[in-house]
Amino acid sequence: MSSSIGNPFSRPTYSGANWTSIASLPARYVWKVAVGASPNVVYAATTIGLFGSSDGGSSWTRLTFDSTRAVAIDRKDGTDKTILVGVPGAGILRSTDGGVTLVDVSQGLDSTDVRGIVFDAIGNAYASLFGNTAGGTWGGVFKLPAGTATWMSWNTAGGGTAIASKFVTSLAVSATTLLAGSLDPNSGDGRVHRSLLAGGGWTNPTTEAAGYLFGVESLNFAGTTFYAGSRALCLYSSTDGGVTWTRQAQAGGQIRDVDEP
Repeated sequence: MSSSIGNPFSRPTYSGANWTSIASLPARYVWKVAVGASPNVVYAATTIGLFGSSDGGSSWTRLTFDSTRAVAIDRKDGTDKTILVGVPGAGILRSTDGGVTLVDVSQGLDSTDVRGIVFDAIGNAYASLFGNTAGGTWGGVFKLPAGTATWMSWNTAGGGTAIASKFVTSLAVSATTLLAGSLDPNSGDGRVHRSLLAGGGWTNPTTEAAGYLFGVESLNFAGTTFYAGSRALCLYSSTDGGVTWTRQAQAGGQIRDVDEP
């Protein structure tokens, strides 16, 4: 599933080669999508708020009214109702009832410009923050260890080579690997930065095949494959843990998010 400017939702028919529009929201601009352990449960972060669906996107309920840039589901609790939501200017909010009520959980972040959130399999959360175009030092990747209340910087992935850009738009996680997508607002360049959940620093690619792409807007992991949506209107995939990337398809707009069908 992907979202793009002017065409909120598309679903691939096979291998990502063909795409079919499946639903329209009151919001025309969708930033991020999260699909639950049940494929019927979907949340959409949009410019006019957070929306939820319990029927795979056929119908939607508006949950909030503030612009929302990121949403992630903690599948570890088994309900698909524990979510983190990124709200520009507010930070990160948590809900344990599917978005009906939300509380602030932003302690430790150095910015409220949250662009992406993911959970790993044991309930650790990671957030991507967009850096300061005026030259400030904030932004990058932060981690909220499971069962704790304060975010910690993950810009060196637990100790090692630092991530090369703090303009981080998106994240994706597998059982062993965390990827971070970046987009330089000045040059348009972007990369898929790679680290291990166990730590040890970031790998910062320098070629397209290694993940040096044009304006990475979105990332996702499904099955055994990572996917990256770029501002260059292309979908990329990696089947070796984000080490190498292959261009898969042209999509009809800037790819803001990719998620499971």
